[in-house]
Amino acid sequence: MASNLFHLLTETRSPWLVLAWLVVSALTRYGLPAARARLRASSLMVALHVVTAVTQSAVDAAGYQAGAAGVVALAFELLAWIGLAQVHHYLGERRLGLLAAEEAANFRLAAATALWDGTKFRHHLHLDAFDHGAFDEERQLAMSNPWAVTRGFATAEQARRIVATYRERQRETGEPPWWSLQPGYPHQDYPFLDRHSYQHTGGYCNGGLMPWVGGALATAALVSGEEPYGVELLRDYAAFLRERGGEVYTWYWPNGEPGFRTANTTGHDGWGMGHWLQALFEGLAGVAVTGPAMRSVSLSPRWAATDLSEVGCTVHLPSSEAYLAYRWRREQRCLRLTVTGSAEQVTVRLLLPELARTPVTARLYDTPVKPVEEQVGLSRYVTLELPAGGVQELSVAW
Repeated sequence: MASNLFHLLTETRSPWLVLAWLVVSALTRYGLPAARARLRASSLMVALHVVTAVTQSAVDAAGYQAGAAGVVALAFELLAWIGLAQVHHYLGERRLGLLAAEEAANFRLAAATALWDGTKFRHHLHLDAFDHGAFDEERQLAMSNPWAVTRGFATAEQARRIVATYRERQRETGEPPWWSLQPGYPHQDYPFLDRHSYQHTGGYCNGGLMPWVGGALATAALVSGEEPYGVELLRDYAAFLRERGGEVYTWYWPNGEPGFRTANTTGHDGWGMGHWLQALFEGLAGVAVTGPAMRSVSLSPRWAATDLSEVGCTVHLPSSEAYLAYRWRREQRCLRLTVTGSAEQVTVRLLLPELARTPVTARLYDTPVKPVEEQVGLSRYVTLELPAGGVQELSVAW
């Protein structure tokens, strides 16, 4: 079992899913009922800390920062349940896998019902009444919302509403949609926020601009049917990098000045850069690793949302020598996709141009194939499975 789990954990689609698998694989030795109880106990402790963090009169900075990540914690627990289901299925324990998958679905529904307000997930859900005075905490847009989309916590409709809310706030403020909180708490009304300057309104986790939030939002837009907005965010970030000489700090004040919470802050923040790379590779280039060592891949090239006519892309995992390479081309009333690599299973989801007419036809080399059309918001995708191995040439015409 340890050997199987090792291979299962190797080079999965997300480091957070690796973390979830590590946690739940350790819990499996207790059996599913005990594992469920332990996960629930853990989430209860997190939830109580998150919910009560700002209701206590003597809350400290650490409590406030933990409170800002409430939906993130819930999204990670959801990933833990999904990971547990995948572990059981991988080990041939179908019944336990179905039970864990059911638990994941029930957990997501209950948590989302409590936190969803119609346009976004709430920053806090107070168990006890708390007087914020004139400040409207319910309007706060918390940085965990893009992660709720990219980690599968939000439904498709919720994802689109979250992206729309960010676009609206961006128009209102004229700022990059990278906020930790929007709006931040007025520090003059909360004594614990006045202890350090970085906790003031517009700083760090109290309204600071965090590049990783923008990267996660770009990915969220690209995967939820708002591809042009995702491309716009990527272009804005590229311009930002050019203007700043390639430097990226963990956070910025609303006026664009880098913020400093610790003495070891550098202009090469991996947290921010990593999320933008995810937006580029998994969002726009569309390469999502869905199985260990890239044995299965979901390939969703979204270049039709750009003005490009030809793109080449290669993704390589050096530790396993796994790779996938493709060339995407736009022709008159046709898209062509040439794919090769080491994957045993490749599911293609090809974004169609906005003006592509219905119906569409598809061919693998010269052999007609029947694709499935998928609607994501206002966007249309053509979906089909590619044969394993070799070089595959797909054309889609309309």
